[in-house]
Amino acid sequence: MSQKVVGLIRTLGVGLLLLLGAIFIIGAMGTEVDPDTNEPIGSVTSVVTSVNYAVYLVIGALIAIVVFGVWSIIQHPKRFIPTLIGVVVFGILVLIGYSMASSEILPSLAENPEATAKAHKWGGAGINTTIILVILALALILFGSVMGIMRYFSKS
Repeated sequence: MSQKVVGLIRTLGVGLLLLLGAIFIIGAMGTEVDPDTNEPIGSVTSVVTSVNYAVYLVIGALIAIVVFGVWSIIQHPKRFIPTLIGVVVFGILVLIGYSMASSEILPSLAENPEATAKAHKWGGAGINTTIILVILALALILFGSVMGIMRYFSKS
């Protein structure tokens, strides 16, 4: 099969999935909600169908990413080395964020039954990792700018 035919089939498949998702979302938008309690009135099957469809799409996309990623690694293992380095560095940053996080439950949240030490630890790890990534991104942007300016003036 030629690349054009495969591309056309892929485009039509994605378009069909998009159309189905739009139909499910439009159907879910028709669910009535009580203005006083914000609870749904009547059947919520259209909302459940829409959410399930989205979950299945995400699961399917993750499976496709893994399968095609493994296939690409098998075909070109040397091209995977920079990606592997990036994944390892990201993992190290997540471990640093996790180690910096506190598992102490805030007094204002202690009444919530879902407020566990583990949940607070992972929440703090996510916040810390985000802060680390933002600082790293800003530092790399600054470094890249300085290097660009130095290259510009060294050519003159």
